[in-house]
Amino acid sequence: MFGSFESHPTHKTIKALGLPTLFILLLSLSCFGHLVKAYVLIYAGCSQEKYAPNSPFEGNLNSFLSSVVSSSSQVSYDAYALGNGSSTPPEGAIYGLYQCRGDLPMFECSRCMQSAVKQIGLVCSNSYGASVQLEGCYLRYEHSNFLGSPDTTLMFKKCSRSVNNDVEFFKRRDDVLADLQSAIGFKVSSSGLVEGFSQCLGDLSSSDCSACLSDAVAKLKSLCGSAAAAGVYLGQCYARYWASGYYAELTPESSHEDDVGKTVAIIVGVLAGVVVLIVLLSVCRKTKPIVPTHKTIKALGLPTLFILLLSLSCFGHLVKAYVLIYAGCSQEKYAPNSPFEGNLNSFLSSVVSSSSQVSYNAYALGNGSSTPPEGAIYGLYQCRGDLPMFECSRCMQSAVKQIGLVCSNSYGASVQLEGCYLRYEHSNFLGSPDTTLMFKKCSRSVNNDVEFFKRRDDVLADLQSAIGFKVSSSGLVEGFSQCLGDLSSSDCSACLSDAVAKLKSLCGSAAAAGVYLGQCYARYWASGYYAELTPGAIHILDNPI
Repeated sequence: MFGSFESHPTHKTIKALGLPTLFILLLSLSCFGHLVKAYVLIYAGCSQEKYAPNSPFEGNLNSFLSSVVSSSSQVSYDAYALGNGSSTPPEGAIYGLYQCRGDLPMFECSRCMQSAVKQIGLVCSNSYGASVQLEGCYLRYEHSNFLGSPDTTLMFKKCSRSVNNDVEFFKRRDDVLADLQSAIGFKVSSSGLVEGFSQCLGDLSSSDCSACLSDAVAKLKSLCGSAAAAGVYLGQCYARYWASGYYAELTPESSHEDDVGKTVAIIVGVLAGVVVLIVLLSVCRKTKPIVPTHKTIKALGLPTLFILLLSLSCFGHLVKAYVLIYAGCSQEKYAPNSPFEGNLNSFLSSVVSSSSQVSYNAYALGNGSSTPPEGAIYGLYQCRGDLPMFECSRCMQSAVKQIGLVCSNSYGASVQLEGCYLRYEHSNFLGSPDTTLMFKKCSRSVNNDVEFFKRRDDVLADLQSAIGFKVSSSGLVEGFSQCLGDLSSSDCSACLSDAVAKLKSLCGSAAAAGVYLGQCYARYWASGYYAELTPGAIHILDNPI
Protein backbone atom coordinates (compact mmCIF):
# COMPACT_ATOMS: atom_id res chain seq x y z
CA MET A 1 0.00 0.00 0.00
CA PHE A 2 2.78 2.38 0.86
CA GLY A 3 5.64 3.58 -1.31
CA SER A 4 8.95 4.75 0.16
CA PHE A 5 10.35 8.26 -0.14
CA GLU A 6 13.78 9.78 0.35
CA SER A 7 15.02 13.32 -0.25
CA HIS A 8 18.63 14.20 -1.05
CA PRO A 9 20.58 17.27 -2.18
CA THR A 10 22.11 17.58 -5.66
CA HIS A 11 24.98 19.64 -7.05
CA LYS A 12 22.37 21.99 -8.53
CA THR A 13 21.00 22.64 -5.05
CA ILE A 14 24.46 23.43 -3.74
CA LYS A 15 25.21 25.68 -6.70
CA ALA A 16 21.92 27.55 -6.22
CA LEU A 17 22.61 28.12 -2.54
CA GLY A 18 26.13 29.46 -3.08
CA LEU A 19 29.08 28.82 -0.79
CA PRO A 20 28.39 31.65 1.71
CA THR A 21 24.80 30.53 2.24
CA LEU A 22 25.83 26.88 2.38
CA PHE A 23 28.50 27.67 4.95
CA ILE A 24 25.96 29.42 7.17
CA LEU A 25 23.68 26.40 6.80
CA LEU A 26 26.47 24.00 7.73
CA LEU A 27 27.47 26.17 10.66
CA SER A 28 23.88 26.22 11.89
CA LEU A 29 23.61 22.43 11.61
CA SER A 30 26.94 22.01 13.45
CA CYS A 31 26.04 24.32 16.32
CA PHE A 32 22.39 23.32 16.68
CA GLY A 33 22.43 19.70 15.53
CA HIS A 34 20.70 18.53 18.68
CA LEU A 35 17.69 20.65 17.64
CA VAL A 36 17.43 19.56 14.00
CA LYS A 37 18.24 15.85 14.21
CA ALA A 38 14.75 15.14 15.52
CA TYR A 39 13.28 16.39 12.23
CA VAL A 40 15.32 14.15 9.88
CA LEU A 41 13.00 12.04 7.69
CA ILE A 42 13.63 8.31 8.06
CA TYR A 43 10.82 7.00 5.84
CA ALA A 44 7.41 7.95 4.46
CA GLY A 45 4.56 5.87 3.10
CA CYS A 46 1.59 7.07 1.00
CA SER A 47 -1.52 5.27 -0.23
CA GLN A 48 -2.21 5.21 -3.95
CA GLU A 49 -5.84 6.26 -3.49
CA LYS A 50 -6.43 10.04 -3.44
CA TYR A 51 -9.21 12.11 -1.90
CA ALA A 52 -11.00 14.94 -3.74
CA PRO A 53 -10.34 18.59 -2.82
CA ASN A 54 -12.93 20.11 -0.46
CA SER A 55 -14.27 16.66 0.39
CA PRO A 56 -15.47 15.68 3.91
CA PHE A 57 -12.25 13.65 4.29
CA GLU A 58 -10.08 16.72 3.61
CA GLY A 59 -11.99 18.71 6.23
CA ASN A 60 -11.49 16.00 8.86
CA LEU A 61 -7.83 15.56 7.86
CA ASN A 62 -7.20 19.27 8.43
CA SER A 63 -8.91 19.02 11.84
CA PHE A 64 -6.77 15.99 12.72
CA LEU A 65 -3.48 17.67 11.71
CA SER A 66 -4.41 20.85 13.56
CA SER A 67 -5.18 18.82 16.70
CA VAL A 68 -1.84 17.02 16.41
CA VAL A 69 0.10 20.29 16.37
CA SER A 70 -1.87 21.62 19.33
CA SER A 71 -1.83 18.44 21.44
CA SER A 72 1.87 17.64 20.93
CA SER A 73 2.89 20.61 23.10
CA GLN A 74 1.17 18.87 26.03
CA VAL A 75 1.36 15.09 25.53
CA SER A 76 3.78 12.93 23.54
CA TYR A 77 1.12 10.51 22.21
CA ASP A 78 -2.50 10.76 21.13
CA ALA A 79 -4.93 8.89 18.87
CA TYR A 80 -7.97 10.21 16.99
CA ALA A 81 -11.13 9.01 15.25
CA LEU A 82 -12.96 11.72 13.31
CA GLY A 83 -16.06 11.66 11.10
CA ASN A 84 -17.12 8.13 12.01
CA GLY A 85 -20.50 9.14 13.44
CA SER A 86 -23.93 8.83 11.85
CA SER A 87 -24.02 12.53 10.92
CA THR A 88 -20.91 12.32 8.71
CA PRO A 89 -20.69 10.65 5.27
CA PRO A 90 -18.72 7.35 5.44
CA GLU A 91 -16.07 8.69 3.04
CA GLY A 92 -15.17 11.39 5.60
CA ALA A 93 -13.95 9.00 8.33
CA ILE A 94 -10.32 9.38 9.41
CA TYR A 95 -8.27 7.55 12.05
CA GLY A 96 -4.86 8.78 13.10
CA LEU A 97 -2.20 9.01 15.77
CA TYR A 98 1.09 10.68 16.54
CA GLN A 99 3.91 9.82 18.92
CA CYS A 100 7.19 11.42 19.91
CA ARG A 101 10.30 9.53 20.92
CA GLY A 102 10.20 8.97 24.67
CA ASP A 103 13.31 11.03 25.47
CA LEU A 104 12.21 14.11 23.50
CA PRO A 105 11.34 17.20 25.60
CA MET A 106 7.79 18.48 25.10
CA PHE A 107 8.79 21.64 23.26
CA GLU A 108 10.87 19.53 20.85
CA CYS A 109 7.99 17.06 20.50
CA SER A 110 5.77 19.93 19.39
CA ARG A 111 8.33 21.23 16.89
CA CYS A 112 8.96 17.73 15.54
CA MET A 113 5.24 17.20 14.98
CA GLN A 114 4.94 20.56 13.22
CA SER A 115 7.69 19.37 10.86
CA ALA A 116 5.97 15.97 10.41
CA VAL A 117 2.66 17.66 9.51
CA LYS A 118 4.41 19.77 6.87
CA GLN A 119 6.33 16.81 5.45
CA ILE A 120 3.33 14.49 5.29
CA GLY A 121 1.49 17.17 3.29
CA LEU A 122 4.38 17.57 0.86
CA VAL A 123 5.24 13.89 0.44
CA CYS A 124 1.73 12.41 0.47
CA SER A 125 -0.42 15.18 -0.95
CA ASN A 126 -4.13 14.22 -1.15
CA SER A 127 -3.47 10.62 -0.04
CA TYR A 128 -6.20 8.70 1.77
CA GLY A 129 -3.55 7.14 3.99
CA ALA A 130 -0.04 8.31 4.95
CA SER A 131 2.71 7.93 7.54
CA VAL A 132 5.99 9.71 8.19
CA GLN A 133 8.70 8.55 10.58
CA LEU A 134 11.11 11.29 11.59
CA GLU A 135 14.11 10.81 13.84
CA GLY A 136 12.15 12.13 16.80
CA CYS A 137 8.46 11.52 16.04
CA TYR A 138 5.88 9.57 14.04
CA LEU A 139 2.60 10.57 12.36
CA ARG A 140 0.03 8.40 10.63
CA TYR A 141 -3.55 8.65 9.37
CA GLU A 142 -5.84 6.26 7.45
CA HIS A 143 -9.37 6.17 6.08
CA SER A 144 -10.00 2.81 7.78
CA ASN A 145 -9.48 2.05 11.48
CA PHE A 146 -5.99 0.67 12.17
CA LEU A 147 -5.75 1.74 15.83
CA GLY A 148 -4.70 -1.05 18.17
CA SER A 149 -4.25 -3.63 15.37
CA PRO A 150 -0.81 -5.34 15.54
CA ASP A 151 1.38 -4.59 12.53
CA THR A 152 4.92 -5.94 12.21
CA THR A 153 5.45 -4.96 8.57
CA LEU A 154 9.07 -3.99 7.94
CA MET A 155 8.99 -0.28 7.08
CA PHE A 156 12.69 0.60 7.16
CA LYS A 157 16.05 -0.87 8.12
CA LYS A 158 19.57 0.53 8.30
CA CYS A 159 22.78 -1.44 8.92
CA SER A 160 26.23 0.05 9.38
CA ARG A 161 29.65 -1.44 8.68
CA SER A 162 30.29 -4.85 10.21
CA VAL A 163 32.35 -5.70 13.27
CA ASN A 164 34.22 -8.97 12.95
CA ASN A 165 35.58 -11.28 15.65
CA ASP A 166 34.79 -8.90 18.52
CA VAL A 167 33.38 -11.21 21.17
CA GLU A 168 32.96 -8.42 23.73
CA PHE A 169 30.94 -6.28 21.30
CA PHE A 170 28.52 -9.10 20.45
CA LYS A 171 28.03 -9.91 24.14
CA ARG A 172 27.26 -6.25 24.94
CA ARG A 173 24.99 -5.92 21.90
CA ASP A 174 22.99 -9.00 22.85
CA ASP A 175 22.64 -7.71 26.43
CA VAL A 176 21.26 -4.41 25.12
CA LEU A 177 18.86 -6.09 22.68
CA ALA A 178 17.57 -8.47 25.35
CA ASP A 179 16.86 -5.46 27.58
CA LEU A 180 15.20 -3.45 24.80
CA GLN A 181 12.95 -6.38 23.99
CA SER A 182 11.28 -6.03 27.41
CA ALA A 183 10.26 -2.38 26.88
CA ILE A 184 6.71 -1.23 27.52
CA GLY A 185 6.60 2.08 25.67
CA PHE A 186 10.06 3.68 25.38
CA LYS A 187 13.27 2.23 26.78
CA VAL A 188 16.96 3.17 26.73
CA SER A 189 19.63 0.58 27.48
CA SER A 190 23.41 0.39 27.55
CA SER A 191 26.10 -2.18 28.21
CA GLY A 192 29.73 -1.19 28.01
CA LEU A 193 30.20 0.85 24.85
CA VAL A 194 26.96 -0.34 23.23
CA GLU A 195 23.74 1.64 23.60
CA GLY A 196 20.25 1.40 22.19
CA PHE A 197 16.61 2.34 22.51
CA SER A 198 13.26 0.90 21.52
CA GLN A 199 9.66 2.06 21.49
CA CYS A 200 6.16 0.80 20.77
CA LEU A 201 3.26 2.94 19.61
CA GLY A 202 0.89 3.92 22.39
CA ASP A 203 -2.09 2.09 20.86
CA LEU A 204 -0.48 -1.33 21.44
CA SER A 205 -1.26 -3.56 24.42
CA SER A 206 1.65 -4.78 26.56
CA SER A 207 1.56 -8.25 25.00
CA ASP A 208 1.40 -6.89 21.44
CA CYS A 209 4.25 -4.49 22.21
CA SER A 210 6.37 -7.35 23.51
CA ALA A 211 5.62 -9.42 20.39
CA CYS A 212 6.44 -6.51 18.08
CA LEU A 213 9.79 -5.79 19.80
CA SER A 214 10.71 -9.49 19.74
CA ASP A 215 10.18 -9.43 15.99
CA ALA A 216 12.16 -6.19 15.63
CA VAL A 217 15.12 -7.61 17.59
CA ALA A 218 15.03 -10.82 15.55
CA LYS A 219 15.07 -8.80 12.32
CA LEU A 220 17.97 -6.66 13.62
CA LYS A 221 20.06 -9.78 14.04
CA SER A 222 18.96 -11.57 10.86
CA LEU A 223 19.04 -8.56 8.51
CA CYS A 224 22.05 -6.67 9.91
CA GLY A 225 24.19 -9.53 11.21
CA SER A 226 27.39 -8.18 12.74
CA ALA A 227 26.72 -4.48 12.04
CA ALA A 228 28.24 -2.06 14.56
CA ALA A 229 25.00 -0.08 14.43
CA ALA A 230 21.54 -1.03 13.21
CA GLY A 231 17.96 0.11 13.26
CA VAL A 232 14.71 -1.63 12.33
CA TYR A 233 11.33 0.10 12.08
CA LEU A 234 8.23 -2.09 11.98
CA GLY A 235 4.64 -0.93 11.61
CA GLN A 236 4.14 -0.28 15.33
CA CYS A 237 7.53 -0.45 17.01
CA TYR A 238 11.23 0.03 16.41
CA ALA A 239 14.57 -0.92 17.94
CA ARG A 240 18.05 0.55 17.40
CA TYR A 241 21.51 -0.10 18.80
CA TRP A 242 24.97 1.29 18.13
CA ALA A 243 28.53 0.91 19.33
CA SER A 244 30.20 4.08 20.56
CA GLY A 245 31.02 6.35 17.60
CA TYR A 246 28.66 4.61 15.14
CA TYR A 247 25.32 6.35 15.86
CA ALA A 248 25.66 8.69 12.86
CA GLU A 249 25.73 5.67 10.52
CA LEU A 250 22.04 5.07 11.29
CA THR A 251 21.04 8.26 9.46
CA PRO A 252 19.27 7.40 6.17
CA GLU A 253 21.59 7.49 3.17
CA SER A 254 21.69 10.36 0.71
CA SER A 255 22.25 9.76 -3.00
CA HIS A 256 25.22 7.60 -3.98
CA GLU A 257 25.23 9.07 -7.46
CA ASP A 258 25.82 12.74 -6.75
CA ASP A 259 29.62 12.77 -6.79
CA VAL A 260 29.88 16.46 -7.70
CA GLY A 261 27.63 17.42 -4.81
CA LYS A 262 29.67 15.28 -2.43
CA THR A 263 32.95 16.78 -3.61
CA VAL A 264 31.69 20.32 -3.10
CA ALA A 265 30.28 19.35 0.31
CA ILE A 266 33.63 17.94 1.39
CA ILE A 267 35.48 21.09 0.28
CA VAL A 268 32.97 23.34 2.02
CA GLY A 269 33.13 21.12 5.09
CA VAL A 270 36.89 21.53 5.35
CA LEU A 271 36.60 25.30 4.90
CA ALA A 272 33.75 25.42 7.39
CA GLY A 273 35.80 23.51 9.94
CA VAL A 274 38.63 26.04 9.76
CA VAL A 275 36.28 29.02 9.99
CA VAL A 276 34.21 27.42 12.78
CA LEU A 277 37.39 27.10 14.86
CA ILE A 278 38.20 30.78 14.31
CA VAL A 279 34.62 31.88 15.05
CA LEU A 280 34.42 29.62 18.08
CA LEU A 281 37.56 31.07 19.60
CA SER A 282 36.37 34.58 18.76
CA VAL A 283 32.93 34.01 20.29
CA CYS A 284 34.30 32.42 23.41
CA ARG A 285 36.72 35.35 23.85
CA LYS A 286 33.83 37.82 23.60
CA THR A 287 31.49 35.81 25.83
CA LYS A 288 31.24 37.17 29.36
CA PRO A 289 33.13 34.54 31.38
CA ILE A 290 32.67 33.16 34.87
CA VAL A 291 35.05 35.27 36.94
CA PRO A 292 37.52 33.03 38.79
CA THR A 293 39.85 34.21 41.54
CA HIS A 294 43.63 34.33 41.18
CA LYS A 295 43.82 31.32 43.51
CA THR A 296 41.53 29.31 41.20
CA ILE A 297 43.63 30.20 38.16
CA LYS A 298 46.85 29.32 39.95
CA ALA A 299 45.46 25.98 41.14
CA LEU A 300 44.03 24.94 37.78
CA GLY A 301 46.67 26.41 35.52
CA LEU A 302 45.75 28.59 32.54
CA PRO A 303 45.50 25.80 29.93
CA THR A 304 43.12 23.74 32.08
CA LEU A 305 41.03 26.80 32.97
CA PHE A 306 40.74 27.77 29.31
CA ILE A 307 39.43 24.32 28.40
CA LEU A 308 36.97 24.49 31.30
CA LEU A 309 35.64 27.91 30.28
CA LEU A 310 35.44 26.82 26.63
CA SER A 311 33.39 23.79 27.64
CA LEU A 312 31.03 25.83 29.82
CA SER A 313 30.55 28.53 27.19
CA CYS A 314 30.13 26.35 24.12
CA PHE A 315 28.40 23.27 25.57
CA GLY A 316 26.12 24.93 28.11
CA HIS A 317 23.04 22.99 26.94
CA LEU A 318 24.59 19.85 28.45
CA VAL A 319 25.48 21.28 31.88
CA LYS A 320 22.59 23.70 32.62
CA ALA A 321 20.40 20.88 33.92
CA TYR A 322 22.94 20.21 36.68
CA VAL A 323 23.15 23.80 38.04
CA LEU A 324 22.28 23.85 41.75
CA ILE A 325 19.42 26.25 42.53
CA TYR A 326 19.04 25.57 46.27
CA ALA A 327 19.72 22.94 48.90
CA GLY A 328 18.20 22.33 52.33
CA CYS A 329 19.70 20.28 55.14
CA SER A 330 18.31 19.29 58.54
CA GLN A 331 20.35 20.08 61.66
CA GLU A 332 19.97 16.56 63.05
CA LYS A 333 22.69 14.11 61.97
CA TYR A 334 22.68 10.34 61.72
CA ALA A 335 25.51 8.16 63.03
CA PRO A 336 27.90 6.40 60.62
CA ASN A 337 27.02 2.74 59.92
CA SER A 338 23.55 3.24 61.41
CA PRO A 339 20.40 1.57 60.00
CA PHE A 340 19.40 4.97 58.59
CA GLU A 341 22.67 5.26 56.62
CA GLY A 342 22.14 1.78 55.14
CA ASN A 343 18.63 2.64 53.98
CA LEU A 344 19.76 6.03 52.68
CA ASN A 345 22.41 4.35 50.52
CA SER A 346 19.77 1.94 49.18
CA PHE A 347 17.45 4.86 48.41
CA LEU A 348 20.13 6.85 46.56
CA SER A 349 21.21 3.78 44.62
CA SER A 350 17.60 3.13 43.59
CA VAL A 351 17.21 6.75 42.47
CA VAL A 352 20.20 6.52 40.13
CA SER A 353 18.93 3.23 38.69
CA SER A 354 15.27 4.22 38.34
CA SER A 355 15.88 7.66 36.82
CA SER A 356 17.07 6.10 33.57
CA GLN A 357 13.58 4.64 33.13
CA VAL A 358 11.04 6.98 34.79
CA SER A 359 11.18 10.70 35.58
CA TYR A 360 9.49 10.43 39.02
CA ASN A 361 9.45 7.90 41.84
CA ALA A 362 8.77 7.84 45.58
CA TYR A 363 10.16 5.49 48.24
CA ALA A 364 9.53 4.31 51.81
CA LEU A 365 12.33 2.18 53.28
CA GLY A 366 12.90 0.67 56.71
CA ASN A 367 9.40 1.38 58.01
CA GLY A 368 8.53 -2.28 58.69
CA SER A 369 8.48 -4.15 61.98
CA SER A 370 11.84 -5.81 61.26
CA THR A 371 13.73 -2.48 61.07
CA PRO A 372 14.53 -0.21 64.03
CA PRO A 373 12.37 2.97 63.94
CA GLU A 374 15.46 5.16 63.57
CA GLY A 375 16.20 3.47 60.22
CA ALA A 376 13.04 4.67 58.42
CA ILE A 377 13.54 6.85 55.36
CA TYR A 378 11.06 8.45 52.94
CA GLY A 379 12.19 10.02 49.70
CA LEU A 380 11.40 10.97 46.13
CA TYR A 381 13.00 12.35 43.01
CA GLN A 382 11.61 14.11 39.96
CA CYS A 383 13.05 15.43 36.72
CA ARG A 384 11.77 18.46 34.88
CA GLY A 385 9.07 17.38 32.45
CA ASP A 386 10.92 18.38 29.28
CA LEU A 387 14.17 16.58 30.18
CA PRO A 388 15.05 13.54 28.03
CA MET A 389 15.46 10.30 30.02
CA PHE A 390 19.22 10.07 29.53
CA GLU A 391 19.56 13.67 30.84
CA CYS A 392 17.20 12.86 33.71
CA SER A 393 19.49 10.02 34.73
CA ARG A 394 22.60 12.21 34.53
CA CYS A 395 20.91 15.01 36.43
CA MET A 396 19.94 12.64 39.25
CA GLN A 397 23.48 11.26 39.42
CA SER A 398 24.65 14.85 39.91
CA ALA A 399 21.92 15.48 42.51
CA VAL A 400 22.93 12.38 44.49
CA LYS A 401 26.56 13.56 44.55
CA GLN A 402 25.61 17.11 45.53
CA ILE A 403 23.21 16.10 48.30
CA GLY A 404 26.00 14.01 49.84
CA LEU A 405 28.47 16.89 49.67
CA VAL A 406 26.14 19.68 50.82
CA CYS A 407 24.11 17.78 53.44
CA SER A 408 26.57 15.18 54.70
CA ASN A 409 25.05 12.89 57.39
CA SER A 410 21.79 14.89 57.56
CA TYR A 411 18.58 13.14 58.63
CA GLY A 412 16.72 15.19 56.04
CA ALA A 413 17.89 16.91 52.85
CA SER A 414 16.73 18.28 49.50
CA VAL A 415 18.50 19.61 46.43
CA GLN A 416 16.85 21.46 43.54
CA LEU A 417 18.90 21.49 40.38
CA GLU A 418 17.94 23.24 37.16
CA GLY A 419 16.68 19.95 35.72
CA CYS A 420 15.76 17.75 38.68
CA TYR A 421 14.82 17.52 42.37
CA LEU A 422 15.81 15.07 45.12
CA ARG A 423 14.58 14.85 48.71
CA TYR A 424 14.64 12.44 51.63
CA GLU A 425 13.42 12.63 55.25
CA HIS A 426 13.32 10.49 58.37
CA SER A 427 9.57 11.17 58.77
CA ASN A 428 6.90 10.64 56.13
CA PHE A 429 6.29 13.80 54.08
CA LEU A 430 4.97 12.11 50.91
CA GLY A 431 1.70 13.57 49.66
CA SER A 432 1.54 16.28 52.34
CA PRO A 433 0.98 19.76 50.81
CA ASP A 434 3.90 22.16 51.37
CA THR A 435 3.93 25.71 50.00
CA THR A 436 7.00 26.90 51.93
CA LEU A 437 9.00 29.39 49.87
CA MET A 438 12.32 27.67 49.17
CA PHE A 439 13.84 30.02 46.57
CA LYS A 440 12.98 33.02 44.43
CA LYS A 441 14.83 34.89 41.69
CA CYS A 442 13.75 38.17 40.07
CA SER A 443 15.46 39.86 37.12
CA ARG A 444 15.56 43.50 36.13
CA SER A 445 12.21 45.28 35.94
CA VAL A 446 10.24 46.18 32.85
CA ASN A 447 8.37 49.48 33.25
CA ASN A 448 5.34 50.78 31.38
CA ASP A 449 5.23 47.91 28.90
CA VAL A 450 1.53 47.10 28.72
CA GLU A 451 2.00 44.37 26.09
CA PHE A 452 4.60 42.58 28.23
CA PHE A 453 2.38 42.51 31.31
CA LYS A 454 -0.57 41.23 29.28
CA ARG A 455 1.54 38.43 27.80
CA ARG A 456 3.09 37.60 31.17
CA ASP A 457 -0.32 37.36 32.85
CA ASP A 458 -1.59 35.12 30.02
CA VAL A 459 1.36 32.77 30.54
CA LEU A 460 0.98 32.70 34.34
CA ALA A 461 -2.75 32.01 34.08
CA ASP A 462 -2.00 29.08 31.80
CA LEU A 463 0.82 27.74 34.02
CA GLN A 464 -1.49 27.85 37.01
CA SER A 465 -3.66 25.14 35.42
CA ALA A 466 -0.83 22.62 35.08
CA ILE A 467 -1.21 19.05 36.28
CA GLY A 468 2.39 17.87 36.43
CA PHE A 469 4.62 19.80 33.99
CA LYS A 470 3.46 22.52 31.62
CA VAL A 471 5.11 24.87 29.11
CA SER A 472 3.33 28.03 27.96
CA SER A 473 4.08 31.00 25.73
CA SER A 474 2.36 34.20 24.63
CA GLY A 475 4.15 36.51 22.23
CA LEU A 476 7.74 36.93 23.46
CA VAL A 477 6.99 35.66 26.98
CA GLU A 478 7.49 32.01 27.89
CA GLY A 479 7.32 29.96 31.06
CA PHE A 480 6.93 26.56 32.65
CA SER A 481 5.58 25.11 35.89
CA GLN A 482 5.60 21.74 37.60
CA CYS A 483 4.21 19.99 40.67
CA LEU A 484 5.82 17.04 42.41
CA GLY A 485 4.31 13.70 41.48
CA ASP A 486 3.11 12.95 45.03
CA LEU A 487 0.55 15.79 44.93
CA SER A 488 -3.12 15.33 44.12
CA SER A 489 -4.63 17.44 41.31
CA SER A 490 -6.33 19.78 43.77
CA ASP A 491 -3.19 20.21 45.90
CA CYS A 492 -1.13 20.82 42.74
CA SER A 493 -3.58 23.51 41.64
CA ALA A 494 -3.45 25.18 45.08
CA CYS A 495 0.37 25.06 45.13
CA LEU A 496 0.68 26.64 41.68
CA SER A 497 -1.85 29.34 42.53
CA ASP A 498 0.31 30.24 45.52
CA ALA A 499 3.48 30.16 43.37
CA VAL A 500 1.96 32.48 40.75
CA ALA A 501 0.72 34.86 43.45
CA LYS A 502 4.21 34.97 44.96
CA LEU A 503 5.77 35.58 41.54
CA LYS A 504 3.65 38.70 41.15
CA SER A 505 3.95 39.96 44.73
CA LEU A 506 7.67 39.26 45.24
CA CYS A 507 9.00 40.04 41.75
CA GLY A 508 6.58 42.75 40.59
CA SER A 509 7.47 43.95 37.11
CA ALA A 510 10.52 41.69 36.64
CA ALA A 511 11.22 40.67 33.02
CA ALA A 512 11.99 37.16 34.31
CA ALA A 513 11.17 35.49 37.60
CA GLY A 514 11.12 32.09 39.28
CA VAL A 515 9.56 30.89 42.52
CA TYR A 516 10.17 27.46 44.07
CA LEU A 517 7.82 26.27 46.80
CA GLY A 518 8.02 23.03 48.76
CA GLN A 519 6.17 20.97 46.15
CA CYS A 520 5.86 23.07 43.00
CA TYR A 521 7.50 25.86 41.04
CA ALA A 522 6.69 28.38 38.33
CA ARG A 523 8.97 30.46 36.11
CA TYR A 524 8.49 32.96 33.31
CA TRP A 525 10.80 35.10 31.18
CA ALA A 526 10.68 37.59 28.36
CA SER A 527 12.77 36.72 25.31
CA GLY A 528 16.48 37.21 26.10
CA TYR A 529 16.04 37.22 29.90
CA TYR A 530 16.13 33.49 30.73
CA ALA A 531 19.79 33.60 31.80
CA GLU A 532 18.92 36.07 34.54
CA LEU A 533 17.09 33.31 36.40
CA THR A 534 20.35 31.45 37.10
CA PRO A 535 21.18 31.73 40.82
CA GLY A 536 23.91 34.25 41.62
CA ALA A 537 25.26 31.85 44.25
CA ILE A 538 24.42 28.51 45.80
CA HIS A 539 21.62 28.80 48.36
CA ILE A 540 21.99 26.51 51.36
CA LEU A 541 19.05 26.37 53.78
CA ASP A 542 20.46 25.23 57.13
CA ASN A 543 17.14 24.34 58.68
CA PRO A 544 14.78 21.39 58.51
CA ILE A 545 12.76 21.27 55.30
